[in-house]
Amino acid sequence: MSILLVIGTGLIGGSFALAAKKAQLVETVIGFDVDENALIEAKKLGVIDKWREVTQQPDLVCVAVPTQEIVESVNEVQRKYGSNIPIFDTGSVKVPVIEAFESVPTHFVPCHPIAGSDRQGAAAADADLFQDRTVVMTPVKNTNATAAETIEKTWSRLGARVIRQAPQEHDDDMATVSHLPHLISFALVELLANSDARLRDRIGDGFRDMTRIAGSDATIWQQILVDNAGRVRRKLDELIRLLENLQNAAQNDSDKLQRMLTSISDYKRRLDG
Repeated sequence: MSILLVIGTGLIGGSFALAAKKAQLVETVIGFDVDENALIEAKKLGVIDKWREVTQQPDLVCVAVPTQEIVESVNEVQRKYGSNIPIFDTGSVKVPVIEAFESVPTHFVPCHPIAGSDRQGAAAADADLFQDRTVVMTPVKNTNATAAETIEKTWSRLGARVIRQAPQEHDDDMATVSHLPHLISFALVELLANSDARLRDRIGDGFRDMTRIAGSDATIWQQILVDNAGRVRRKLDELIRLLENLQNAAQNDSDKLQRMLTSISDYKRRLDG
């Protein structure tokens, strides 16, 4: 592989570029971003090598943009370079993206690296971001097998564990383990913002741990939460029932609360290994 095109030179796109360079998978990284300042920063930091109009045909394309911009980005790449270049996205929601295509391009392989940070931009890019992390691929019926294999091998060479999953199942899973936690984190910070200012001097590690991800990119998360709103709503309703059960036990049955908290705490320790 010689040329990598990265569309969206922020945390994920920038990290993929650095990881591909570190693994010596590419010779040249071309960057594209709607924000010219982001491209200037990415070039200055060595994340990308070129960013102005480039005529070379890329061998692989990484689309690391907000979910509602993925389809147009993929279509534009295919209009410019043809339909036989392996191309993948990094979005956290799959079903709305796949359904937004008139026909899903055969060489487009939906992907989701389960890795990230509350930091943003090329300055936050990390060549080791995907090391020992899971990358979910959600190919569809007409996905080209060779393109999927190329992209799977690329992720593996960056140190990631690659799994394949149905798009609907992926979005269900992410509603539980990613999207709802972000919604809760944003809400907790809003709760603090609407509370007495004195509370800011009383914040401890617990609140900081639970709200770290509230510093994530607002535009990206606005689109994720809109795109997966139905699934997140169902998980939120389930969580509200669990919270009410805990609070009812706290008010009416301390022994039951002890059993519930012990069970939850034991499961968390097993989860952490």
